[in-house]
Amino acid sequence: MNELMEGGQASDEAAQKVARAMKAGKAAGHSKASYQTVKNWRARCMEGPGPNISPEALKNFQEPLPPHIGASPKERGEFLLNALSSAKERGFGE
Repeated sequence: MNELMEGGQASDEAAQKVARAMKAGKAAGHSKASYQTVKNWRARCMEGPGPNISPEALKNFQEPLPPHIGASPKERGEFLLNALSSAKERGFGE
């Protein structure tokens, strides 16, 4: 969602795209996530460590993305959406 927003999309639009990609890819345990859920996850990650976020989720959120997935936020966002959309095919889905 961050990459999409840095690429110029509004937060609601970015969250909707992420939620749709998760549903399409049947992302393990999250295939029924709504765009509001995605926005809430991001908000908790932005808050940092605390009782509302797992250390693993926060680590994944804060970890820099590898350079091979794109040079711009838009490219990285599209790469990540494609990865979410194909999660089941790649063994990460329900």
